[in-house]
Amino acid sequence: MKLRNTLILLFIVLILFVFVYFTELRKPGEISGKSKELGRILEIEKNNVIKIELAFADTGSTIYSMGSNGQWQMEKPEKAKADGLVVDNIISRIIGKNVQSILKDQTNTVEYGLDKPRVTAIFHLKDGSDKVLLLGNPVPTGNYIYLQERSKSDIFLVPANIIDELIKERK
Repeated sequence: MKLRNTLILLFIVLILFVFVYFTELRKPGEISGKSKELGRILEIEKNNVIKIELAFADTGSTIYSMGSNGQWQMEKPEKAKADGLVVDNIISRIIGKNVQSILKDQTNTVEYGLDKPRVTAIFHLKDGSDKVLLLGNPVPTGNYIYLQERSKSDIFLVPANIIDELIKERK
């Protein structure tokens, strides 16, 4: 009797896992299983970044800019000289993240939390262009979050620790 109950419970757990996998982890849209480097998707190099704006939905924003002397300066929340290593780490952590999956051509960003992102990262480049990244909700398992470049329709899944790393670096 106990073996039978155990097998029934195991079967129910298996059915629930399959359901969660296909409804939550694999959101609608074409998912690419190939891992790509986020930096390549952004098509930027770290040394081309001259200003970074990080807007956190819950705690305000931080802005770093490259001074005329080649040193990083903090503009917000207060004006101060910034630690160049910290700013380089912020840039590297964002553009160096590996993409786990890609949701192709998504038009409804609300379900991914990209309509009101947890973090918005704006990279101002030497050529005068900007790259805007929106970091949205975590997937139900919590190990990845949704990320979108504002000018593109694809949504990427990246490791969720990117937000923790950004918060740690800006302190």
